[in-house]
Amino acid sequence: MRTIELDASGWTKPLDACNTLLASVGAPPGYGRNINALLEAMFWNHAYSKSNPAAAVDHLYAVSPPYTIDIKNAGMAPQNVRAELELIRQCLLDAREEFRRMSGRNVQVQFEIG
Repeated sequence: MRTIELDASGWTKPLDACNTLLASVGAPPGYGRNINALLEAMFWNHAYSKSNPAAAVDHLYAVSPPYTIDIKNAGMAPQNVRAELELIRQCLLDAREEFRRMSGRNVQVQFEIG
């Protein structure tokens, strides 16, 4: 499984995290800058393209599952950034579980905060 390491020590606001995460998975220019856009780029687009080849979008992104995003130095970021990272982690876990329940399959996208 591929690991994408990101350094949160210079992030000062939640949008810094969002922009870096979207860039790390190769989201196209102009992509939304919110948690729904992140989940779509990191998980949902890939989940549905695997179950419906006609809707395949993997070619739009530089990174396709399986992969792990490993956030380093999160403790150095402000509280609002750390809270946003936790929210992203939890939403990704929830999305994976929802997709597993609906399809019986798993899309391996991990999000670790260190």
